[in-house]
Amino acid sequence: MKLSGSNKNGKREAVKKDIEKSADVANSGKQKSSAKKSKLRSALPIIILSVLIVLFAAFALFKMWVTPPPMPSAGLNKPVTPSPNPSAAVVATPSPTAELTPSPTPNDEQAGASYTFAVVGRDKGGSNTDTIMIVKFDTANHKINVVSIPRDTLVNVAEENKRINTLYHYGKMADGDGPKRLMQGLSDMLGFELGNYVIVDLKAFEDIVDAIGGITYNVPVDMFYNDPYQGLYIGIRRGEQLLSGAEALKVVRFRSGYINADIGRIGTQQDFLMTAAKQVLSIGNIPNLPKIIEILTSNVDTNLTNANIAYFATELLKCKSEDISFNVMPYNVNDEIYLTINIPEWLAMINSYLNPYSEQVTERNVNIITKTANGFYSTTGTYANLTGNSTSFNGFIKGS
Repeated sequence: MKLSGSNKNGKREAVKKDIEKSADVANSGKQKSSAKKSKLRSALPIIILSVLIVLFAAFALFKMWVTPPPMPSAGLNKPVTPSPNPSAAVVATPSPTAELTPSPTPNDEQAGASYTFAVVGRDKGGSNTDTIMIVKFDTANHKINVVSIPRDTLVNVAEENKRINTLYHYGKMADGDGPKRLMQGLSDMLGFELGNYVIVDLKAFEDIVDAIGGITYNVPVDMFYNDPYQGLYIGIRRGEQLLSGAEALKVVRFRSGYINADIGRIGTQQDFLMTAAKQVLSIGNIPNLPKIIEILTSNVDTNLTNANIAYFATELLKCKSEDISFNVMPYNVNDEIYLTINIPEWLAMINSYLNPYSEQVTERNVNIITKTANGFYSTTGTYANLTGNSTSFNGFIKGS
């Protein structure tokens, strides 16, 4: 059947209208989509601004929360006048002041910019503090000086065991305040009061190393040692490797393989800490900072608050690894039981590396006894014995 011309034209018109209708619908969709994109583009600056405001507000609140700790205001310890009649049998003149390489951090910081710490390591549940480090953190110039104190250092105390690593224990036994006794002993050695203390047990050390993802470290020697009494089993080969918290703890505790025992261990501890600092500073971030703060406040004996710890963490990230120095307290190798302080060199080190004040520390500010070739010498002229009598000094050191 054939369609007439009018019917054909009607069919064409219907198809044409359908095509036009579809085009109108498509154009309408495009227009709506364009309108949505236009609205989104106009709103994008507002969204970005809102996010920035939230970030700036959070940063401002963080800066308001993060605060440095207060520093002691007493200055140097008051001078102590030596006894006019010390026993000639035990007093010797100290050796002349020895030269010391100048510190890379001259003692010219602005008042209040330098903070001092005692950073101490002890066994979990134990009372001996076998790792003792004095730290000065100059937050104005972002320089850190660390000086390690050997655990066998002789201190002028009345107790039978006169090693510095026993002071925390004696304080815990006397009145339950181990940090107070340790900080007083360190003040006697330094000539001024330290502002802060951080006493870390073994478990906290492990947790902190794990929280920052472990430390890649070149272990200096093969480390093999077993001590069932302590539950300590060390089996680590020398060479570079990624250390977990448990492995890192074994590395810094190991000392039996060094000729100079504890002094060798101190060297490895300092090298490990420098390596850790370089790795943290290289990425410009402290992984898991909130977790580390929680570890420090929950498992560490310290007078720092969470806000104080966060402050030092943010300031640490402004440092460069070359601005961190490590040293060991100068000592005399003249005894089989104790290490005695080389007083002239020690005073030079204090004033170059640790003293936060412009006034220089002298012998009159410290309470130190040492042993020289001619006998004993006390900066205060007094020698504590087992009964607490400060006028005599029983020869408790082997060979005295």
